[in-house]
Amino acid sequence: MELKELVKQYKNWTLSRHQSDQDRDRLLGESLAQFAKVCNSLKDYGEILMALYLCVRYFGSQKGERVFTSLLVKNNSFKEVEPTWYLLFTQSNIFATLCRMQTSVERSQFNVIVLKKALERDFEFMIDELLDGQIPVSNKMIELLLAGERERSLINLLTQTKESKNTRPKYHNMSEKSKYQGIAAIIKKQVTFNLDKPRDLEDLYGMKELHFLNIIGIAMEIDIKTSQVQSLITLMKREIEAGNVPDGAVQLNYESLFRLFARLRKIKLIRFLFNQKFDFEFSVHVFIAALEEDAFDIAVLLHKEFVQLMRENSLKDNRSIVSNCI
Repeated sequence: MELKELVKQYKNWTLSRHQSDQDRDRLLGESLAQFAKVCNSLKDYGEILMALYLCVRYFGSQKGERVFTSLLVKNNSFKEVEPTWYLLFTQSNIFATLCRMQTSVERSQFNVIVLKKALERDFEFMIDELLDGQIPVSNKMIELLLAGERERSLINLLTQTKESKNTRPKYHNMSEKSKYQGIAAIIKKQVTFNLDKPRDLEDLYGMKELHFLNIIGIAMEIDIKTSQVQSLITLMKREIEAGNVPDGAVQLNYESLFRLFARLRKIKLIRFLFNQKFDFEFSVHVFIAALEEDAFDIAVLLHKEFVQLMRENSLKDNRSIVSNCI
């Protein structure tokens, strides 16, 4: 696809630190002119959709908007192709909306639509574009990757190697967007007061860094195969052992995983955790964690299997067990 080469060329230009502002403007103009020429020759709707995304990401100017708009007009905003695409692209000022805020409902929908089509058509370079860490990743995007059995792609979102230029993306839940906006409206004065603290705003809008538990939690929600979850944990463990996840102990927290699996009664996955020798071993605290999650049936199973180990509980541990049972 010619689009792939254009993007590669554009990135090489923008990464160069030896260019004056005048040179950058000239190269950007040349790149946009080439981009527009390629776009005019596109006939395939999938490739046109990819071009629209690249236009939003790299050419958020008036000239870029003209290319974006001409593509939509030429293809009747995909009216005969896909109703969801048509509804999105016929909204007022859609180009400005998509460029302005990366976690807007419209931009989130756009990213999902593009990723879905890229996965269907095996447009690997576009999948890389969406997953390079610069674009916030939503729960819907993770669902698509899980459905496509892209465990490696998901783990790559969390790794940080010397060879890779990718960074860990921010994560937001599309279904919670309206809830956060409502909270922001209620405490508007407080948000304004804390504008000098970006992390407060990130937390408010769900814009924390992606965490491994986010991925596993979504996997549990859509009920993917147990083997896929096991594969995710295994791959994450290998990357941590290779030194590719600086905060490995935080990302792969076995107690947090156990609490999640116990709460959801995922017996096979709990047994899988216990098979991770030296990483996750039974202790009375695991038994107490099951009680704290109201997973009493899981606690009973643990008691039967590890009753010998529980004969030497401390008085403090026994009191904790009793308080959780009453």
